[in-house]
Amino acid sequence: MKRKIILNGRVLDKIAELTRKYNEVENGGLIYGRMNPKWVHIFDVSDAGKHAKRSRSGVIFDTEYLIQYTNQKLKEDLFVIGTWHSHPTGYSLYPSSIDKNTMQKINKRFDPLHYPVFMITKWESNKLYFNLYEINEDNRISEILLYEIVE
Repeated sequence: MKRKIILNGRVLDKIAELTRKYNEVENGGLIYGRMNPKWVHIFDVSDAGKHAKRSRSGVIFDTEYLIQYTNQKLKEDLFVIGTWHSHPTGYSLYPSSIDKNTMQKINKRFDPLHYPVFMITKWESNKLYFNLYEINEDNRISEILLYEIVE
């Protein structure tokens, strides 16, 4: 099922800063917004947190930070709708086998009508690059090619 993906422009600015800041290692966080079976609207993202463990091959989130950040977003009627993470400069935007496994595990926690969105980013040539992904009905990871950026 194709859903309309709407990204708030401020979200991309925030992701660009968080990706650039840690461009030699992976960073990431949760994606917050609202969704229904026809559309997804991304309003915010978290960082991995102050106590996150970042390396060239992965990021382990700071759980306490994410709990606090998520509780604040819930008060704003924003919900966890996916995850994002960066790849170091020079790496591709395609999911690694670890990424795919993580996406599959996260997808199982969502109901089939409200499945998550995943984003992989990188900072290269002084610019943010990103791909969006979802897991389709056949349980395969597919790139989301159509999205809209709004202010």
